[in-house]
Amino acid sequence: MKTRLTPYKTDYITPTQVQSLRLTLADFLPISSKGRYKLASHSYLNPTHHLVYFPSVLNASLLLPDGTESWTSPGAPFTRKMWAGGSMTFLQDIPVNGDPFHCTETISDVQVKGKEGEEKIYVRVERRIFPGKYPGELQGQKKARLHLSEQRTLVFMRDNRQEGFPAVSQTSSKALKPLQTPDFAHFLVPTRELLFRFSALTLNAHAIHLDKQFCREVEGYRNLLVHGPLTVVLMIEVLQTYLHRFYPDRLPTKTTYVEYRNLAPLYAEEEMKICVKRREKEADGGRTVTWDVWIEGQDGGYAVKGTICTVSDGRISKLRFGGAINEHGTAPEEGGLDGESIPAEQVALQHAINAGHETASNEDGSLAEDFSPKEKIEREAEDKAEDEAEDEAEDEAEDEMEEETAPYFQR
Repeated sequence: MKTRLTPYKTDYITPTQVQSLRLTLADFLPISSKGRYKLASHSYLNPTHHLVYFPSVLNASLLLPDGTESWTSPGAPFTRKMWAGGSMTFLQDIPVNGDPFHCTETISDVQVKGKEGEEKIYVRVERRIFPGKYPGELQGQKKARLHLSEQRTLVFMRDNRQEGFPAVSQTSSKALKPLQTPDFAHFLVPTRELLFRFSALTLNAHAIHLDKQFCREVEGYRNLLVHGPLTVVLMIEVLQTYLHRFYPDRLPTKTTYVEYRNLAPLYAEEEMKICVKRREKEADGGRTVTWDVWIEGQDGGYAVKGTICTVSDGRISKLRFGGAINEHGTAPEEGGLDGESIPAEQVALQHAINAGHETASNEDGSLAEDFSPKEKIEREAEDKAEDEAEDEAEDEAEDEMEEETAPYFQR
């Protein structure tokens, strides 16, 4: 699987997507946060809001029966997919001004865990987001810089349903209860409308978020499941609300790192409790702060458990543009993308998908209808020469007609 080709993704960071996300979340967040949801000019993406950009746009024929994309799937019998957790390192702000950004994805690790017959396959996906105008443009550049690094861990489980029998309930009888008391907590009830709108914004067709019958009869869950990425978005938003409310003199505060693990399902129409607690001992006079964040399900047990690192005041520039992030950071990646480029194979794969020629399996890496970068340059030069010849012929024809015509605009 680690050799499997993955398409690069290019998106334009326009206000439409992020404003739609903000309005989608507004009624589920603390009241004091609602005033912050008017998008200002020259604004930047909030941490985790990149999740509504760079969607996997595939032909419907490339989706699996449960609506998930095929390129991360290990295949049958491991067909039940869940989002186990992940981490994000925020290196530079991403401006919301319509500029293009690229996102590359690779499968960095695959592990099989569990005893025979109950194995689970853990697939780690790494994503790198950086600015640009067109694929491959980083080749030869000296100052292209990474803006965001993300890791996702997906878990694939066996489909052990027996033919003719209903799915086995996935509800655990054990709930690990938090031992600490939060500094701040927010209660909310996710609705099916919230799940649908977040699915639409992220182009996520996974049936566990959309089809209650599928959840009960196929997966064994009692209701629609809340998205793993949505939970980390909500935790970040609640923390920012807490900072605005109780630490106004410490702003601006930047989120530099988040890691999280999904421990138990969260269901639509069931109350969840999002908790924030600051750790006791911090360095730099409290400018660099680590927060414990978690979500409790309806039973009061851990559903999501995470850590968020923030920095304020003068530490921001040093931390994000030249110094070590912290014990959780990935400072070597901050050094830039000198001389790198999106591999030609990834470019070819995306072109094939856009043209509708890609099949569900792409591990062989061969796409006969695509061309090497050198061949593409030669073909572009030939096309340009043909266009210029056609323009000259048109001009000569107009001169022979000796008529005044409207100005010619090149298409």
